[in-house]
Amino acid sequence: TARQVLRAGKYTFIEGEALVTSAPDQPGAVASIARRLADAGVNLQGLAILSWHQGKAELVLSVDDPDVARRVLGAHAPGGAVI
Repeated sequence: TARQVLRAGKYTFIEGEALVTSAPDQPGAVASIARRLADAGVNLQGLAILSWHQGKAELVLSVDDPDVARRVLGAHAPGGAVI
C-alpha cells in the first residue's frame, strides 16, 4: 500500500529490506559502521536512529546488499520496509 501511495504521488523512493543494528552512543560510531560497510563493498542507502538505551543507539539501515551487511554488522531484519 505504501508503494502505491508513493507512486501515485510521484515520489522518488528506494524500497529495501530494513536491517536493525546498534552502536555505542559515542562520536564516530555511525561513521565506523559506514566504513565497515564501505570496506565490504556495501552502499548505505538510508539510516535512521530508532532509540537510545543504556549507552547504545539502535539504528535501522537500508543497503544495496543486505546479506553482506548482515554478515558485516551482525544485524537482524525485522521484516521488509520502505526506507
